[in-house]
Amino acid sequence: MLSAGVIVLEYVCPLMGCIFANLMFSAPFNDVRSATKNGTLGCLNPTPWAMMTGNCSGWVTYSYLIQNHFVFWANAPGLVLSIWLNMAAVKLQYCDRMSQSMRSSFVQLLDNNRKSFKVSELDRRALGDKYEDDDVSGAPNSFANLRKMALDITIQKIEAPAP
Repeated sequence: MLSAGVIVLEYVCPLMGCIFANLMFSAPFNDVRSATKNGTLGCLNPTPWAMMTGNCSGWVTYSYLIQNHFVFWANAPGLVLSIWLNMAAVKLQYCDRMSQSMRSSFVQLLDNNRKSFKVSELDRRALGDKYEDDDVSGAPNSFANLRKMALDITIQKIEAPAP
């Protein structure tokens, strides 16, 4: 029969270590989900997640070599979660960069072709002092929706179109 000290040291403490390790690895989960919903990484730092992948893969390999289930179950979920966190960070960094690139290129395109657009009084009031009157009175009004979308993207009311 096992003594209480052996049970605590060989089963209870390692089990609590598994639980606490998995709680620690899952800590950024909600922040990454909300960042994914918002479409931007924001102030989240993804560097620890890369370290978490290396750490967990090393411990999972070590647990296989020593045949210790507690070490394995303390790190295997963290390995899977860290891969997901890193993939989400890559996606969000790509979206941030592409969103800024699309926004600037779209605004530059409109600026280069501004004589094609007719500016309404509402847009003139919205732009205020930034509006330059370029004598576009004879321009066609077929790009009104495009102008509104460009204005909303420029002042970041809406996200830039996906690439």
